[in-house]
Amino acid sequence: METTSCSVREDRARTEAAIRTPVRPDKQAFLCLTFGEPWTIAEDDILRDNRHLSGKELMNLLPERTEKAIFARSRRLGVYKTWDRHEKTVLFDNPHLTARELMALLPGRSLKAIQNQRDQLGLTFVRNTRERPRRSLMRSGNPVVDAIITRCEEDHIGLKSLDREIGTGHYFQSHPKTVKLEHVAKAIAFFGGRGLLVDGAGNVTIDWADE
Repeated sequence: METTSCSVREDRARTEAAIRTPVRPDKQAFLCLTFGEPWTIAEDDILRDNRHLSGKELMNLLPERTEKAIFARSRRLGVYKTWDRHEKTVLFDNPHLTARELMALLPGRSLKAIQNQRDQLGLTFVRNTRERPRRSLMRSGNPVVDAIITRCEEDHIGLKSLDREIGTGHYFQSHPKTVKLEHVAKAIAFFGGRGLLVDGAGNVTIDWADE
């Protein structure tokens, strides 16, 4: 299926009225809004071939991507930084520490990564009784915004972190019920999505590149 698309970038936002609406062979109106630059096969290969590098080191190989975007894409691909001998030794030598305490000894490793690695090594899990389980993020009731919130949840990114990373103020933190196209565009591009699809019935969905 061929559709007309346009890019929405931070320096030149486009409104829905500025997008042309092509017609599919079945003569139903179909609107395609494409945001940002989708992750390419070459970029994905860089992540897979350099899983031993930290996020900051990967930024040198992927200058157009932020560190959080790299982490989000790596999680989506199931690509994680390999654990070296020193890091594993730290885990074996400190079985009494919680995963959060180990983060100070293992820079660049997230809480979840440490917990998963300890489990794979068969080490006893030490829980900090003061830590609360991760809560589900509140939904807004708008299907487009909620799809982005779900992606944040899946990739372990808070709404405050998302707003700060893509420069959208407090938009996603406020759980908006209306879509602000420019902000939604930035979020879709951040997670590597292609854009918004609007069918003839007016139903709007996000075209995630990996779904």
